[in-house]
Amino acid sequence: MRDPARMESFFAELAELWEQYCPDWRFGQLISNWILAERRDPFYWEEDKFIKELRKFLEKNCVVDPTWDWPEIKIEKIKEEHTDGLG
Repeated sequence: MRDPARMESFFAELAELWEQYCPDWRFGQLISNWILAERRDPFYWEEDKFIKELRKFLEKNCVVDPTWDWPEIKIEKIKEEHTDGLG
């Protein structure tokens, strides 16, 4: 069995990324936008890989302007490719 203590640092890193890049999104939006855009399945990933891959996605797709109240994520690609009413 995996050590349950790993969860605390995972959740802290996840919260940091969420707050830094897309605090206006609900959690489901964050995960869905990432999975749909990257077409990746994190089912078997350990937590360190999950955080690494999520960070790469956010860094690549994040547009940060210091005059905004929160960062805006480019999701036009996601919107164009997934217009089947899931959103």
